[in-house]
Amino acid sequence: MGMIFNTPTTLKLVQAINTAFTGRNFRDIVNNQPASFEKLQNLGPENGFYDNVWQALNIDECGVSVRLQFWWGLVDTFKQAHNGKEDYLSGWIGKAIYEAISNHGNFSGVEFFAVPGSLKNITLALPFTRFSDVNNGGKLTQVITIYTDIVDNFPGAPPRAAARPRKRGRK
Repeated sequence: MGMIFNTPTTLKLVQAINTAFTGRNFRDIVNNQPASFEKLQNLGPENGFYDNVWQALNIDECGVSVRLQFWWGLVDTFKQAHNGKEDYLSGWIGKAIYEAISNHGNFSGVEFFAVPGSLKNITLALPFTRFSDVNNGGKLTQVITIYTDIVDNFPGAPPRAAARPRKRGRK
């Protein structure tokens, strides 16, 4: 999510996190470990999203671990205000996920969308949108839209992994 737009890796990352928070996986979180997600209410630099959500759910990293950790670290340090309150981006996201988990009778899941954003910036579409899930009895889906620049444009971004050389066919 948010790594490089319109690439197979970004699509895999968005699919991985969306899979973790929808359908049977969302119901499993709600039924088996809601208390362990209470820390989502206080995400930020000292209580990061990557460690407390991504790794905790054992989400496949699609081979971009260092760059993904760097990007989530940015989400843990960027702040945004909404309705007179300022919080870390990860704080807004964590609270939205926690609300969906703790009010599972009203929610069927959480979906993330990564949208190209402005240079060297990450912002959220606040307030987060909720849609009625007609395939799940009208329960709500919490939608988290993140506007972000590509990782390469942020100062200190880790380099991309070297491309593997192509194998040449036999002549």
